[in-house]
Amino acid sequence: MSDEKIDDPVGFPPGPDNDYRQALIHVAWYREDRSRYLVFGMVELFPAEFPEPDVTPEIGYQCKDEGRQHWIYVKRVRLNFAEAIKWYRAACGGSITLPDEPNKLLLTNLLHEEPVSRPE
Repeated sequence: MSDEKIDDPVGFPPGPDNDYRQALIHVAWYREDRSRYLVFGMVELFPAEFPEPDVTPEIGYQCKDEGRQHWIYVKRVRLNFAEAIKWYRAACGGSITLPDEPNKLLLTNLLHEEPVSRPE
């Protein structure tokens, strides 16, 4: 796991001072012919004391009324904290790829960061 220093947009300190070591990226996308469109994406962080989160291999569901080249896919990919935040920042910047397949671009409109709320 990397303790790489990063400019974290959500305010978590990098490295040993950070309780988060692992992340699970949940992603769903729609495929029409050779184009892929983001449907849903979320980064879930896990504290160091938690066991490794389970991944979900890619699952595809054919959209039967749309023809044979229309599918919805879902998967969950486990990354370390630094890799997950790097993916998140790239996504916020408009470059959304599948986390474990960076050559597969997902098209979408501009994204806006969701406000972070923490219990006091």
